[in-house]
Amino acid sequence: MQMNKKTLGEIGGYAGMILLQSATLPSIVGAIVNPSAADLPPLSMVLMVWVGLLLYLIRAIVQRDKLYMISNGIGVVLNFILLIILVFGSN
Repeated sequence: MQMNKKTLGEIGGYAGMILLQSATLPSIVGAIVNPSAADLPPLSMVLMVWVGLLLYLIRAIVQRDKLYMISNGIGVVLNFILLIILVFGSN
């Protein structure tokens, strides 16, 4: 029974990670496919999310938390791409 709870927790954690980190994909894809019609979030918000994820990533590395290292690493990369698009444009 204990093993099933742990497995369910891991599956739930990774499913949540996929859902959460894929939230930035529509903005990124929209900005690449059709830059003039892209609905991008404000730069300040993306910057604060990126810094927050970077700090969470540092914490996850120190604590050796694999799920959070993967999740926050992906989030840092995706939000960095979004920052580049916001600052330099997608052209």
